[in-house]
Formats: sequence, structure tokens, C-alpha cells
Amino acid sequence: MAESRLHKQLVQCIVSYIETIPDCCADFIEADLENYNTRTSRVVGGFYPDVFYKDCRSIYIGEAKTEQDLINSHTTNQLLSYVDEVNLFNGERHIILCVPFVAACTLYNYVNLIIEQHNIANICFHLITDTLKSEKLCL
Repeated sequence: MAESRLHKQLVQCIVSYIETIPDCCADFIEADLENYNTRTSRVVGGFYPDVFYKDCRSIYIGEAKTEQDLINSHTTNQLLSYVDEVNLFNGERHIILCVPFVAACTLYNYVNLIIEQHNIANICFHLITDTLKSEKLCL
């Protein structure tokens, strides 16, 4: 389960964001929240994302990060495993990252650096905050 109250709020923001996607089937959303009865699907690398959604057209993997837990090797390894997982899918590929508003610029720079360092392409990164402001990096 999600660690802190803030982390749970960020996970809920990801779920709310996914629910706004046209033709989203809410029954397919898996989330690391108390009101969801199963753990999210494990992905390549053995990580369990905070939110997982897959239908016949698209896959979304969501991860919530507090400001203190954003930039470290664990987060980098998680993101790279999510990239590997969505690249196995033959359709639209999305990764959603949610942080508190105060960490939005840090997240943007961090994700851009990872994309550049690892030559990531054909994945749409959705960067959102707890205020549900969003930025899309579609590559």
C-alpha cells in the first residue's frame, strides 16, 4: 500500500487523471490504494507501479513520488523498468508521473534527462502535480 497520506493523494491524482482519458474503462484501473482490491500488476524488473491501466489500445503506468523520493537510483530503475514494460505493448504507450506542485520543475528536468540519456522514444510521459496541472512529453 501507499506509504504516506501525501503519497496516497498523489496516487489518487493519477487515478483521477486516467479516468479523464476518452474511452477509459475505470474497471481496468489497478491502483495502490485501499479501495482497490488487488495489487497492481508487476512489470519488467519486478516493480509494482502505483497505478496500472491497460486496454486493447493503450497502456498507462503511473508512479507517484514525493519531493524527497524523486531523484535517486531506485526511481531511475523504476522508470526504466516502466519504459521496458510499455515497450512490450503494441499500441499507445504512456507513463504518468505525479509529484507535489513544488517539485514540478524538478520532475520535468529529471524526466527529460532520463529520456535523453536512454534514448527513449515512442512513449508519452504525462507529468502531473497534486493540483492536476499536467505537462505531456510525447516522444
